[in-house]
Amino acid sequence: MIEVIKVINTQFPNRTENIYSSIFGRTSGYYADEPNITFIEKNTIEHSDWIEKNNITSFPTTLFYKDGELIATRRGILASQHIIEVIEPYIPKFAIKK
Repeated sequence: MIEVIKVINTQFPNRTENIYSSIFGRTSGYYADEPNITFIEKNTIEHSDWIEKNNITSFPTTLFYKDGELIATRRGILASQHIIEVIEPYIPKFAIKK
């Protein structure tokens, strides 16, 4: 199971986070038929304890987990291709969309 978690600051939203939300949504749609990949959004209002526990201080931040283990962290806005490049090595080759 792969989890891609986008962390945003909803207390002080900015244009960058709005743009990234759109990119993140399109990328999650790309994997909509893949049951082993989950895209999750966490924000500073509803998930402040989780954010503090994970030492997140930069927004947006994207965390990538494989079977519960953190495999990558990226800070700042990412293009869809950058998200895909982190995910693809962990997907069985027959499942990768071209």
